[in-house]
Amino acid sequence: MIEQESTTYCCSDYLNSDDENDHDSRAENKITPEDRMKIVDWCYGIVDGCEFKRETVAAAMNIVDRFMCASVPQARGALHHRGKYQLVAVTALYMSIKLNERISLGINDFAAMSHGSYSAKDIQDMEWSILQGLAWRVCPPTSLQVGHHILALMLSEIQERETSFKQGTGKFLHEEVAFQIESSVRDYYFTTKRPSTIAIAAIFNTIEQVEDDHDYKLLMLALLHILQEFYFDPTSVIKEVMDKLHRIVDENSEIDSDSDMPEVNSEGPEALDEPCYSSIKISHESSCYDVTYTDNCSDFYVREDD
Repeated sequence: MIEQESTTYCCSDYLNSDDENDHDSRAENKITPEDRMKIVDWCYGIVDGCEFKRETVAAAMNIVDRFMCASVPQARGALHHRGKYQLVAVTALYMSIKLNERISLGINDFAAMSHGSYSAKDIQDMEWSILQGLAWRVCPPTSLQVGHHILALMLSEIQERETSFKQGTGKFLHEEVAFQIESSVRDYYFTTKRPSTIAIAAIFNTIEQVEDDHDYKLLMLALLHILQEFYFDPTSVIKEVMDKLHRIVDENSEIDSDSDMPEVNSEGPEALDEPCYSSIKISHESSCYDVTYTDNCSDFYVREDD
């Protein structure tokens, strides 16, 4: 897993790359970190409405980010066209759900969400382009997976010492680490960071919130011991990611994951004025959600049923 994150599944800074095409007339329409964040919010709305794992979005965005780094025409075109970028993201989420969930949404469901902006064939063709562009490597190690492994090693070491911590500390540790990692998916800054670095930063930040001195020392010693056993990033890099993660968690702490999703304009950077809303309804076992779209572009919104 550590080797994979540093080689096969690593990602470059594709939004800030020095591309000669960025100097032409299309430069002003280049995808921005804010566009990417809106896409992530939409994806979280979909998986929340379907009661899927939020980690599925992390896997989907890894597919998106690595594909955008690929030297293929579809990726280069999507870098300067919001509609094509949305198609990449929609397709990646469709693929990630197929790979990581027990029940998946069909390709026609995703086509219907776009209200005619993308056909089933568009998504199918993009799926094939992504598979070819990524050499079929579409099962990335996520920060949450790495975090779970590290936490398991930590707790195992603590148990070997025949000691324990207060009731509730373990649950808090897992939930807060997951929340911080989920927040990192929204921010483009973390796309170039190793999943293990993000996981370690989230664990450090969470341990800092543990109020009991005994538990704090146990957890910190266990984590420091594990850091010595594996090849992780230098302390300076981990500290930088810790600080950034801490800031965005503070900024995102009051964001309601069930709120309406913001728009992503497929045609350009301008926001739509008074869009016309319609909706379709897709059932998933006992849950149901509304996917609301605008009639004049492929902007997506997600609303929970009452």
